[in-house]
Amino acid sequence: MSYQLSIGRREWASGVTLTVQSIAPNGTLYEYFPGGPPVSVTWTQGETVGSWPVAHRVGNVVESCKINFYGDNVMTALRTLNQAFMAARQWAESSRKDLEYVLRFRDSARHGVNEWYESRLYGGQVTLERGHVLNVTWERAPYWEGDEAIVQVKRRDTAFADYAQITNCEDTNPARSNVLRLQTPSGDVPTPIRIRINNDYSSERRLKSVRMHWFPEGIATTLEADQAVPTPFLAPNEAASNGNVGSGTSFTWSVEHSTMRNYTGWFRVLVNGVLYDDWTVGIGYELRKEQERTITGSAGWNDFGLFYFPPRGYMPPVRYPVKIWLDGDSERNGTVDYVVLLPVYNEMAQWRYLDFSGFNAVEGACIEDDMRRMDSPALYQYGDQNLPVINAYGGPIELWPAGLPGSGYQSLVFALANDRDYAEALRTAQVQVFARPRYANLP
Repeated sequence: MSYQLSIGRREWASGVTLTVQSIAPNGTLYEYFPGGPPVSVTWTQGETVGSWPVAHRVGNVVESCKINFYGDNVMTALRTLNQAFMAARQWAESSRKDLEYVLRFRDSARHGVNEWYESRLYGGQVTLERGHVLNVTWERAPYWEGDEAIVQVKRRDTAFADYAQITNCEDTNPARSNVLRLQTPSGDVPTPIRIRINNDYSSERRLKSVRMHWFPEGIATTLEADQAVPTPFLAPNEAASNGNVGSGTSFTWSVEHSTMRNYTGWFRVLVNGVLYDDWTVGIGYELRKEQERTITGSAGWNDFGLFYFPPRGYMPPVRYPVKIWLDGDSERNGTVDYVVLLPVYNEMAQWRYLDFSGFNAVEGACIEDDMRRMDSPALYQYGDQNLPVINAYGGPIELWPAGLPGSGYQSLVFALANDRDYAEALRTAQVQVFARPRYANLP
């Protein structure tokens, strides 16, 4: 077994360039014990006996090793390593988004010749011991990353593939889906994604905004107007979800446990349609509305904010049907195409809202959002040019590796809007997802 360690200098000048510098070019590496990330847990005391965790934080890893030099180049190695650690520290402190140092590792007994694992380097120090021995200490990110790979994705009607087409609705046509199922990545800790969204929708109206929300399981998130009880007045519309829209001043849906058993936690309620004056969404059981919120309606996505599902918490094994009311406060009819329940698994992360500031995506152009580097903006890729003209909120979205609850069927739910803030039901986009597997300890 032979440990091979090196420091990599990555600069985004013309493409991604990685310059590798061996830590021990003419020496013997020993006393290196790869460490794991420190975890601090916040606990709360129970009302009677015991306590339970409510939050945790993961810190950086500090490691050290010794290098025994047998030649006369020990001082050159000391100065070279000190310069690399100083640059790593300065780059980590700066606002530059195109420069980084990484610690690279390979174990010859376990890994292939070209199989390296990386960890972002934040600095370090070197001291000279006993003439030709260097004691090297560094601080790095709390994970090791493998090479980036495509995450296989699928709609409900397709097999897993390198990319998939999403639609702004999910109706009775199985080829239409605003939900992507994602293959479970390798690794043992969650890893952020890089996503590419290509606007393949032929229309004079450009793509202006994209919402995407993660959920740990497969989920159906759409309520159609023709599913409301009693059935509202339906008008045929080839451009609508399910081929029709509902008209009225009041809509009610009853959602059975069998179809919403995974609806647990916070959800953002979006109503796609044209609503006049004030409208209210209520959620509860039968005649009792446990949660209500009122907004002034508009055309396109009507955002009623966050609601907790199921009302008053989860109750296994079988729950009473949940009711969702949508009511206007005047006699003027509103038009409803469908309702989307966007999962908000974490208030600060696991969702993204991308909104253009003046450009908007033409047909054939692409949006790229690299959530591994949260200090970088989302990009509008027009031809071979990158424009940082997209406002990005929320995030990052991280995929769970195998072994975490529900991770075998995790999903992304999308909601798209055009440059008039309308949400065409049949608007489409091609989506690719990439991720680098992350490991708390060296694999």
